[in-house]
Amino acid sequence: MTTDEINDGKVFANRLKPIIFNLLENHEWVTYSDIANLYEEKYPNPDYKNQNRTKRDYYKSATHVMDELRCNLQKNGHALKEEGENRNKRFRLPEDVSLDSEIKEYETKRKRMRQKQLLRLIASSDGLFPSSWMADFKEDINKMMQEESKTFRKIIGFDTNQMLDHLEDIADFYTAIENKQVLKIVYNAAYLKKKTITIAPHFIKEYNYRWFLLGKGMDEDGKVRESYVCAVDRIESYELVDDSYSECNIDYTKYFNDIIGVTHYEDKQGKPYAKRLIEIETRTYNVHKRLISKKLHSSQTTVKEFGPGQKDYGVISINVIPNNELMGLLLSFGPDIRIIPSKDSASFLRMFREKVNQLAEVYNINGI
Repeated sequence: MTTDEINDGKVFANRLKPIIFNLLENHEWVTYSDIANLYEEKYPNPDYKNQNRTKRDYYKSATHVMDELRCNLQKNGHALKEEGENRNKRFRLPEDVSLDSEIKEYETKRKRMRQKQLLRLIASSDGLFPSSWMADFKEDINKMMQEESKTFRKIIGFDTNQMLDHLEDIADFYTAIENKQVLKIVYNAAYLKKKTITIAPHFIKEYNYRWFLLGKGMDEDGKVRESYVCAVDRIESYELVDDSYSECNIDYTKYFNDIIGVTHYEDKQGKPYAKRLIEIETRTYNVHKRLISKKLHSSQTTVKEFGPGQKDYGVISINVIPNNELMGLLLSFGPDIRIIPSKDSASFLRMFREKVNQLAEVYNINGI
């Protein structure tokens, strides 16, 4: 038997055990056909339609699981009721017999396997977490990590900035969120003027090589924001304070759906900006294909495909709330894109043009 066959057998067995255990726990007759039907319902494979049931890749593992279960029960003085032969054989668990110990053993092994897979992923990944993140885990997890790192080389690299200021503080912010503790932060928002913010932290977000702490915060002047965004590298100091913790009223799993980056802007009245449909002309074939394969945003659609001619163009659209992150992203494409004027994009296009004009002044384009 090859290594691949052994590994496949383990996969099939791990999938089959909970199916078989659940069927037998009903104390009714169970056939291989019953097991197969549930297995294929959960793990469909179109190739099975062209194969006899006994020839399907998981079938041998099903018989092995039943054999293993039969032996384990016999060791404990129990026996499965069995009738029939081969593929027509059926099984039944006696009314006075439970599979609690087998199920518990399976769950324990499954959790250990999952834990080991997670540890292997972390041990073989470079840049996924801040360097001290794992140091805050329990001692036994650290020991397991050290063992895994001896046998697993780094095979995944993440383009993160491990030199980011105050990156090591993320673990403390995470703990504060878990424990519902309020933080008082000295924040240097624009690297010009420091201010003190009292914040109930709710969420940690990574974007564009930077980390951000979000939560309900209050400025020195008493102004409260439901979602205060603090760049971790601009937090100069922080301390825990004995203030009442404000629960999170924002679903952060959806909070970023309508924006690029982390910033939600508000108007002078404090009302959030609305989404805008922005159409973008792609002026080179390479950039068009790049934006098709790596979308700017989940809302992106293709309005016009790039044709075969060298002078042709494509058009894509995104439906987002404009912010500085969107501005910076679009500016990075230089002359290879053009924002198409429209009523929806007018205000954003005006700001975009101002940035372009400022760039022209910096490089003294007209004076060349």
